[in-house]
Amino acid sequence: MPIGDELARRLKTEREGRRLSQQDLASKLGVAPNTVSRWETGTYKPRLDDLDRIAAALGMDVLQLMPQNSGPTRTSLDRLIDAARLLDAREIEEVRRFAEFRRAQSLNQSKTHSS
Repeated sequence: MPIGDELARRLKTEREGRRLSQQDLASKLGVAPNTVSRWETGTYKPRLDDLDRIAAALGMDVLQLMPQNSGPTRTSLDRLIDAARLLDAREIEEVRRFAEFRRAQSLNQSKTHSS
């Protein structure tokens, strides 16, 4: 199953598992209910910032929302790479900048704790 289709299925499953209607989730996210419907049918693909907000609204980590291979050797990095395939060039650049920010933040914290 293509990643976009799997993400759409997973989003619907997670929403329904929390007994939320499309309207409920849309209200939490500040989007129209038909946007949630289109994400769940795969008509629209959520942007990276949408995925982050969706995961937060569902009380989960964004990587938990990503489609997962059934193989036991899948890593978080593998899932992240799979998810990146859904992104356009602007979103990939946004992810790159965020990763650089988090790395710098981690390095700064390491220096602070080792002092």
